[in-house]
Amino acid sequence: MKKKRNKKYQGSKVVKPTTIKITAKNRSFISLWWKEKKVALKPMLSLFLIILILAVLIFEIIKIAIN
Repeated sequence: MKKKRNKKYQGSKVVKPTTIKITAKNRSFISLWWKEKKVALKPMLSLFLIILILAVLIFEIIKIAIN
């Protein structure tokens, strides 16, 4: 025999939206812009750096192979 549920179903929990907390001294337009863009810029900059290092290494290997 199955046990009956005596508790009322209340649905899934509400997820609060994420907010950026900034102190009053750091409320300038540039700091707000940087906090928002930093999340997207970090992976792109690291990818660019890796591609740049690989390009330099390939260039040096080709230069050594030609000589």
